[in-house]
Amino acid sequence: LAAYCVNFSHQGICFESEHRLAVGAHYEVRISLFEQAEPIRCAGKIRWIKEVLPGFFLSGMQFDS
Repeated sequence: LAAYCVNFSHQGICFESEHRLAVGAHYEVRISLFEQAEPIRCAGKIRWIKEVLPGFFLSGMQFDS
């Protein structure tokens, strides 16, 4: 699924998407930064989700340690 990063840190990421993800679900993500050749791969759990517009969601993922 495609999503767009709102912000991220070493602890997690907030992203916007058209998909409603389940809180507690575990995902592996690939984060592409600008001209970086290889994406960063991280795994974590969805900790929160907020529908900001109909069919448009902000989600917070906490990375696995």
